[in-house]
Amino acid sequence: MTARVAGLSLGDGRGVFAGWQAGGTTAPRLEPFVFNASALAAGDEINLVEALERLRRHVPEARALHVALAAPWSAPRVLGLPPMTLREARVVLARDAARYFPRVGAEPVVTARVLARGSWLACDADGVVLDAIARAGRAAGFADVRIVPAVGAWAQAVDGSAPRAFAVDGEAALVSAHRGYVTALRRLRTAELTKAMAGAPDALALAARYAPSSLEPTFESRRVATARERATTQAARRLVALGIGLLTAAAALYGWGATHRADAIETQRAALRPTLAAPLAAHDSLWQLTESVAAVRDADRTAPKWLRRLDALATALPEDAYFTVVRGSGDSVVVEGRADDAAAAVTALRSVRGAAVRALTPPATDDDLPAFAAVVHFGRTVRP
Repeated sequence: MTARVAGLSLGDGRGVFAGWQAGGTTAPRLEPFVFNASALAAGDEINLVEALERLRRHVPEARALHVALAAPWSAPRVLGLPPMTLREARVVLARDAARYFPRVGAEPVVTARVLARGSWLACDADGVVLDAIARAGRAAGFADVRIVPAVGAWAQAVDGSAPRAFAVDGEAALVSAHRGYVTALRRLRTAELTKAMAGAPDALALAARYAPSSLEPTFESRRVATARERATTQAARRLVALGIGLLTAAAALYGWGATHRADAIETQRAALRPTLAAPLAAHDSLWQLTESVAAVRDADRTAPKWLRRLDALATALPEDAYFTVVRGSGDSVVVEGRADDAAAAVTALRSVRGAAVRALTPPATDDDLPAFAAVVHFGRTVRP
């Protein structure tokens, strides 16, 4: 055990203080002392403070005080309870403390732990006494005061060996333990007590020595429990506020990074625009030219045959001939025109490859220039 921890056990007006010397042996220095039990029961810690200040001089390095409460301050019991949670068990036992424990203080405080199915190890204490002990420990210079039932310290002394009897001021119990936990507890009658305690070491001395090692639940008065819950709530709120702050900062940082990246991309685009302007313009022009060529090809593919061959008909005319009327329909076209030699003009039209020409009676004209008319069919035969 470290020299920074001291043990203390309290009985009816007497107690034992256990302190470990720095760099010394594992065995503690045990100092019995007396105190005013009536004053402590009423919540007056002054007498206990004086005793602790005197005892602490032997272990000035100690910062923590672990207190084991024996009779009459605490009475361990094995109780049968219906199925319930640990919190529910504590509430029930504290509410009905007079039913389960021999002495009930002004402010019942109960620790409980499941031993087996339907079986609980329960220990009681008075919250007024617990607060007085805590104040006394802090007044004597101990920064941390932990209060446990003496049976938890005795379990450390028994651990793994045969059951042992422990008696303090007429209250005795036979304790079995495994790995530091109480596994069985039986109260002893007066006849059994005399036989069991023959030659047994002082139970308060063992409780003081093993109090720092106790694994049983710690006593907490209502004031201490409320303060702890308040501290836990405040810590949780601080953590939530810190988490919200970190999330806000992360979101802001992410937003700044996104904006910064967007600005960088826009800057790069602006730098590339002059370089890409000419290629982009050429691309647009090429696209427009491609569309125009496609439109011409489509118009040529869908145009009637006579329209695609009209240039061939005009080219075939003699130099003195020309068209005055052109009317097309499907694969045929009717042409009218003027020429110095109308017959030569019709003959010239017949020379166009793939054209079947039939002369028509030309319309009357107001001048002496001969006229000609014909129907040209770009099919295999000339319609009658």
